[in-house]
Amino acid sequence: MSKHDQEISAVLHRVAEQEKIPDFVMPTAAIRPRPRQSKRHWYRWASMSIATAGAVLFAAGVGTYVSPDFSAQVKSLIGQGVSNKTHPEGAAQAAQEKVRALFGQGSLDKGIERATIEGHARSVNASVTDQGITIEVQAIMADPTRVFVSYQIKKTDGTLIDPQEIRKNLEKVIALTDEKNQRLTSGVGGGGDRERHLGYLSFTLEDLDKRPVPDQMKLLIDVRKIGTIKGHWKLEVPFSMKEAIAATRIIPVDGRYTTPQGLQISLHTVTEAPSSTVLGIETKWDEGAKKRLSQYAREMTGKTQNPDYAPYVPYQQYRLEYRILDKNGNDVTAYKNEGQGLEQGMLTEGRGSGDRYGHFTWNTAYVPFGESGPFTFVLDAVHVTEPADLTFSFQPEKLAAEPKSVEYKGSLYTVKSLKAEDPRVRENSTVLTVEAALRDISSIEYVWWVITDESGKSYPINGASYDSIGKDAQGREIMRFGLDVGEMEQIPKQLTISLSAVTKRYADVDWSVELPVKQTSKTPEK
Repeated sequence: MSKHDQEISAVLHRVAEQEKIPDFVMPTAAIRPRPRQSKRHWYRWASMSIATAGAVLFAAGVGTYVSPDFSAQVKSLIGQGVSNKTHPEGAAQAAQEKVRALFGQGSLDKGIERATIEGHARSVNASVTDQGITIEVQAIMADPTRVFVSYQIKKTDGTLIDPQEIRKNLEKVIALTDEKNQRLTSGVGGGGDRERHLGYLSFTLEDLDKRPVPDQMKLLIDVRKIGTIKGHWKLEVPFSMKEAIAATRIIPVDGRYTTPQGLQISLHTVTEAPSSTVLGIETKWDEGAKKRLSQYAREMTGKTQNPDYAPYVPYQQYRLEYRILDKNGNDVTAYKNEGQGLEQGMLTEGRGSGDRYGHFTWNTAYVPFGESGPFTFVLDAVHVTEPADLTFSFQPEKLAAEPKSVEYKGSLYTVKSLKAEDPRVRENSTVLTVEAALRDISSIEYVWWVITDESGKSYPINGASYDSIGKDAQGREIMRFGLDVGEMEQIPKQLTISLSAVTKRYADVDWSVELPVKQTSKTPEK
């Protein structure tokens, strides 16, 4: 450890003693990167009405709880000699220690880390004890886009309990409220640092554009059971909104565009907050598109296993594909195909439903864009669900020697195998593997596949996996689908597979919007 690192550690230890923050250990290496998610996923259909499919889940209007002593002392040390310019490694270690002190080293995104380093987090150490068990809220990071909390559960002898125990039981209320105890959240996310038994609570607020941000807010924890122990643990932690409101800018943007498919897109606002940058977007179909989609709805209704999945899906099931470029034309972040969002800096996506016909408001949060602006929003494509009419038959016992292939509208579909799944992996499941070389198709949901045997019996498809395995010689994207077929006790002699809808990618768009330049006030260096 260098001399500068020792100085940083000493100051952080002094601050920790004053703020009652857990002990520090200076790192000898960078924080370990989070493992990348596998490209293979299993999806299971849960019955949900289309009317509720667009519920808002976006964080908005939350205040900052700042620790002046902590931030002042660390900034003072850095300013006295361990600056980013003269000792970047020492400054980076100090920043990492500040984050770890409050939130450990669990699943923290870069936005939370940045907001914490900039002083928008503080230790709390509020607690409540019953039945020899204590719930202790240790730290809060809050800004006008979200609230992030760390906490621990302890026994009298200091033994730590799995922090997720307070979230497993239904006999609880964990929420954010205003001064009048009006609930501001409808749910809470979680996570944690397993090594330190540190739990996380992650909150979002509803109706960003429909209600003023309250000046005061409270974290409410009201739990009646921890594990098998019954009791009553109620804790309220108040904090002020005023500094958070002052630290955040909501900038109006006048950007409007209609795609060749008739989708009207309006970029209304950019919200700059310490832990995230949020784009406020509105989308809806024009009248010409609605007539076309009405026909699609008639074609698709009744051709899926779930009756609630149509007729409004053609209106509602679409996506935008866009990027944010910095002043040098480099990607700052991007929202592309499914599964890539988090890797491209996306934090959360909130979608509010305006009507059943595809009118939505989107508040999509990203890791803060930083200081490399001005930035430009660039629309690359739109993804739209449209009807398909693909049907073909095959004999399962012949697939090993001769897979069944059919070409349809420029894409090639090949049934590769039908096998009972290993019960150690998945019980009572048969997997039909379909490999597809797709042209201008970005995704296929498993609910649009239907499988029947020679007697007309239909087998439910309970879910699906997918693997992206590159491109073929014609440049088509190759996807491998594993359809989880249920109720198939014996392999039939012949099966018929049908596909009634796909999501197509349209890149015939031409729209970009320059975003407002972030205004910062900097003190000239001496």
